[in-house]
Amino acid sequence: VQEAIDLPLLSLQAAEYELLEGNHQTALDLLTTPRDDAWPSEWAERRRLALWKSLTGLAAAAPSDSGAHLQRLAKLVRSSDEQFQVDAARVELLAESGQLEAAFRQLWSLATDGSDVVVRRPDDPQITVRRSAWIAARLTELWQQADDELKDAVDAQVRTMVDAALGEPLETQQAVAWQVDFHPAASWLHWAIADNLVVAGQFGRAEAELLPWTRHPDPAIAAESSVRLAQLWSGMGLRDDAASVVARLRQEHSSLLLPSGDTVNIAIWQRRLPLPRNEPVSAAEAVRRHQRLETRRLPAAYSPQ
Repeated sequence: VQEAIDLPLLSLQAAEYELLEGNHQTALDLLTTPRDDAWPSEWAERRRLALWKSLTGLAAAAPSDSGAHLQRLAKLVRSSDEQFQVDAARVELLAESGQLEAAFRQLWSLATDGSDVVVRRPDDPQITVRRSAWIAARLTELWQQADDELKDAVDAQVRTMVDAALGEPLETQQAVAWQVDFHPAASWLHWAIADNLVVAGQFGRAEAELLPWTRHPDPAIAAESSVRLAQLWSGMGLRDDAASVVARLRQEHSSLLLPSGDTVNIAIWQRRLPLPRNEPVSAAEAVRRHQRLETRRLPAAYSPQ
């Protein structure tokens, strides 16, 4: 009887040692040699965690061959973080096997399920991130690899989501924005969010919404975002910085047609942005000088557009 009790414990201890050495397959063999019904209940959770580490290690080492490991992992899930690890690994399995559309759609379904928690990063479990941040970044990577057929199929869905969210409250706009940040149309949501934040007096957050889009690879989106940032700064009395952005826009994109329908020069005129007196600087360079925007008050003359 004592030997029957000692065998699982000895196997567990040996498996834990092998895990420390990075020997995931050896650990898995040790953990599955005694039958499941031979393991005393008081060691069940300790064994489950060791099995989890063994299987995740094997899945990470060979994503394209991880299907069987993921099936076993799914049965071990006990938390939202563990469920996320399995979901993320399934996405990587699809991507590694060349099923890019399936990988993208499965990941996008995770983005739209409404939940957001702090999780361990799949590629580095020692680091925790918000689930939304990891999904958004991975969606962008997969979108950049997507072919035209997939992009055409997803494009209409994204634009429908964006159009619907534009008429919703700020919280809804923010919830939808990260789900579609991989797509250029998400810019419209961030512009709307920035306008709503300005109305709420949260100028620093408004700036934070606009600034990343001033570096967008699409020149028209980047220029539109820069125009809006210059308007924000101008309305707050930061006219020299706004004028520097205007100078760069006039120098590089004066006749560029913006998503809002005007050329850069017309948008500058319509928004009554200050004309430059200094050498142009990028939005990123100018913002470093003004980290206390949220403490300033917006003049009544400013209205978001």
